[in-house]
Amino acid sequence: MVKFIIVAVSLTIMTTKVFANSSSVTSRAFETCREKATTLRPGQVIKVELKQEDGNEIYEFDIRDEQNRDGDIECAADSGEIVEIEEEIFGV
Repeated sequence: MVKFIIVAVSLTIMTTKVFANSSSVTSRAFETCREKATTLRPGQVIKVELKQEDGNEIYEFDIRDEQNRDGDIECAADSGEIVEIEEEIFGV
């Protein structure tokens, strides 16, 4: 019984450390992508979505600029690379 408790506590500690490290990496990836997106398109981030495309995690930032125009910027979560920029066009 004592061995079981020690093993259970050890596994819990190891799992917590792995999750904390993974969370930290995810947080840095998000911040890198957010900074790049708002540098390319200054404005207010109105929505962020984490989605899967071709097996890759992609952050999609919906950003509204000072002229009240919306655009989307997609950034690869693993590399921080901007993969797509979309501008909404009105009145066409």
